[in-house]
Order: sequence, then C-alpha cells, then structure tokens
Amino acid sequence: GRLHLTMASTANYFAPQLIASFKRKFPRAEITLDVTNRSGLVEAVEHNNTDMAIMGKPPKGHQLVGIPFMDNPLVVIAAPSHPLVRQQPILLSDLADEPFIVREAASGTRIAAEKFFNRHNIELIAGMEMNRSEAIKQAVMAELGLGIVSLHTIEVELELQRLVVLQVED
Repeated sequence: GRLHLTMASTANYFAPQLIASFKRKFPRAEITLDVTNRSGLVEAVEHNNTDMAIMGKPPKGHQLVGIPFMDNPLVVIAAPSHPLVRQQPILLSDLADEPFIVREAASGTRIAAEKFFNRHNIELIAGMEMNRSEAIKQAVMAELGLGIVSLHTIEVELELQRLVVLQVED
C-alpha cells in the first residue's frame, strides 16, 4: 500500500532510520514524505492530507491520537569559543542577557523554549529568527548567538566539536 508521512524538520534527523526499518519489513510499500514546520504539519492534519504526522506535540482542537515514541530533548547550544562554555555552573539566569538564534514563532521548539523561560521568569531574547534547525546551527557556529535545538539535530556537530551543549542548570 501507500503511506503518506508529514513530519517536522527535526524528525528528519531520525525518521529515515525508522522508515528504512519499515521498508525492510514491507519492501513494496510506497512512502511519500513531506518535511515541514509546525504550521505545515497542522495544515496537513486539518485538511487530511497525510496518513501520519511526526511532530513534537499534537495541536489541540483536533480529534487526533498522539502516540509518544521517543524523547525530544531540547538543549542550549553554543560555539566552542563562547565564554559560557568555560563557565561552571551555568545558571538559567546567566542566559538572560544572551541573544538567541530562534525558530519562527509558530515552531514547536520556539513555543517550548518560550514556555520554559517564562516559567522561570526570564525573557528569551530573540537576536535572530530562522525557520530551520540547520540555519540555527550554522548561525551559532558563526558566533551570532546561542541556540535551542533538539539534541537529535546536532549529533554530527558535537562529534566534530563544531558546537557545544551548554550544561545549564534547571
């Protein structure tokens, strides 16, 4: 049969391995894959244009079944030369004056980060807004600010020591 998947750009870092496993079990399955941002996912679900959506958090107000299947830890990243890399401990308040390279306002990552910072009475300073994790990683490596991304998206950059995960308390 056919399977149409729509997934958040973050899922692009792990979903191909899941799809490959599925294809080994069902080699004749035809798979269509759309990679988009949260608003594109919500639109695909609202218009019934996909069989399955892979996203961080299902939108409210829809008759959907959400099945959690893995964690999606969000981390603060920095260029290896950033002064906070050498600081221990790093308090959440230490990030209050730092400019962040952030996802667009409707992104699940941005929503989660802003909720977290708001819960701790800290304003997330958006120094620059981008619509892809890849763009954020490149901007952080260029020392334009800190970033908040899914840990799933930075495996290669960590291995090559092009990015550092800041060990921020809380």
